This record gives sequence, C-alpha cells and structure tokens, in this order.
Amino acid sequence: MRKEMVLIAACLLAATQAQAACFEPRPPVRDLNLKPPKPPAEPGCAALRVCQQAEIDVYDAAIRRYQTETQLFEPRAREYVRQPQQYVDAALKYAKCEIGELDGGL
Repeated sequence: MRKEMVLIAACLLAATQAQAACFEPRPPVRDLNLKPPKPPAEPGCAALRVCQQAEIDVYDAAIRRYQTETQLFEPRAREYVRQPQQYVDAALKYAKCEIGELDGGL
C-alpha cells in the first residue's frame, strides 16, 4: 500500500498538465456532522429497581428513539467508510493512466 501511495504521489507531482484521457479524482468531503447517536442514560431509579411506570415509559421511548437514530446512522457510516476506498482506487487508476501517458509520450 505504501508503494502505491508513493507511486501515486510521484505521478501527481510529476504531471504538469492534465491529459484528456486521465481524470484526476477528487478526495471525499468529510462529513463533520457524522456522529454516532448516544444511548440514553439509564434512570437512577433502575439501580434500585424502584422506578415508577412513567419513568419506565420515558426510558423506553428514549431507547426506541436511539434505535431509530442508530438505524439512520448506519448507512451514512457505511458510505463514509466507502468513500476513501473509492478515492484510493480512483487515484491508483489515475496514476496508472498518467504512467501510461508518460510511457506513450516517450
């Protein structure tokens, strides 16, 4: 992987102009709002097992909200992980294209 990154960097620095056949990839944009949901705090009465039904209902509703938020978060997290790999793949393809252009131009 390190050799590939060095090769990519060398090709990107060596290229003085973009070739029509080679498309330079764009790095993914970081989603600063991507944070996993926080689980609700257990009510203090739970440790003593003296909760009133209203407290149990509130906690149960918070757990359901957390589960929904987690389900909504999962596809965004998967996409966030997938984007850098796509960028690396595209950068490698671009580097190979640039090498081909340089080899063809000699």
